[in-house]
Amino acid sequence: QIFIALARAPAGVTPTNAPFSRSTMEGDMERKRAVGPEVDEASEKRRRVDVGGSEGVDLHHCPPSKVLHVRAVPDYTTQFDLMSALQQFGKVAYVTLMPRVRQALVEMETLDAAGRVVEHNKNQSIYVKGRPTFFNYSKSQAIKRSAQLFNETGVS
Repeated sequence: QIFIALARAPAGVTPTNAPFSRSTMEGDMERKRAVGPEVDEASEKRRRVDVGGSEGVDLHHCPPSKVLHVRAVPDYTTQFDLMSALQQFGKVAYVTLMPRVRQALVEMETLDAAGRVVEHNKNQSIYVKGRPTFFNYSKSQAIKRSAQLFNETGVS
């Protein structure tokens, strides 16, 4: 009897106006098929180049910075893995991992080293743990270290 009570729709809700009814989901799928894959917001967000213009615009373009934004970071990547992959370009000053979103921030010691990474990654993939990763300049000019965070909050 409990199951029957939970299965009943609230008063005034019919299968046609239910928020997640089968007919609504099928209609959404038909709309996406009719309009095309460009409508899907998630795939649109992932696109690197805006195909609206004849030249194309790099959506991940930021002014040069010693800090690099890393995408497609493999699961279980360590700071050492990233440092090893980038040692050929110059010294890595600091690494912050964001494993839940498969991203990282890497601060190179010099702007030239960061530039070498970005330029190399335009033509060839840089592999971390056997998987290609993508490097672009970050919006940040420096990564805040743990000691800086403690000083700003007044906790010592």
